[in-house]
Amino acid sequence: MLVRRFEEAGSAVSYEIYGYSGDLAFAPSPLPAPNTLPESVASLEDALRQGAALAGRPVEAFVDVTQGRSVEIDLISALRSRSLSPLRLGMPAEAVEAMLGVPEAVTCLSEGAVSWFYGSVHLSFEARRLVQFEVDKGVADFTSLRFASWFLRPKMTIDEVALALDARAVPHRRVTRYDLPMLELGEHEGPRFLFDFDEQQSTLHALYWLGA
Repeated sequence: MLVRRFEEAGSAVSYEIYGYSGDLAFAPSPLPAPNTLPESVASLEDALRQGAALAGRPVEAFVDVTQGRSVEIDLISALRSRSLSPLRLGMPAEAVEAMLGVPEAVTCLSEGAVSWFYGSVHLSFEARRLVQFEVDKGVADFTSLRFASWFLRPKMTIDEVALALDARAVPHRRVTRYDLPMLELGEHEGPRFLFDFDEQQSTLHALYWLGA
């Protein structure tokens, strides 16, 4: 049983309860929610009580999924070096879990491909290997993977992101990929960061770190 906290700008904090069969492993099987379970609750205490009742265990059985583990990365240094060390592209899922703790949610994309969620950070795996990092909309909702020098925010335009990179001496170039405007840091053949933007509004859609 997993309790997740949601906090979006302009909205009250809410909590949702998810059930999985077995452990929250690489690609767990979700359990259908009972009809009596509300879509969300307003307090952590209520969420824990409902989760405990469904799981048949006391509230004290719930533990922090991060297991006390955390990593902080300086975003500016990462962008300049095109690296999120100590994370590595190709890192086994087990090594990521040992570093960051159990993910707060898991989405199965296709056979052998999943996304793990740590706050607003998405980590994508194929064949149990890390292939991509993503943060949508610039949202700084960080848990066990945190960032110093984070300057992104929702609804930043491509010009605002480019100016912010210039002000921090981060080299970049404007490109168009998949008919979308992007800012690219690094060579297309190797590890690189991409900022992509909504085609209509030209506002920040996501920051990615990926390989060739």
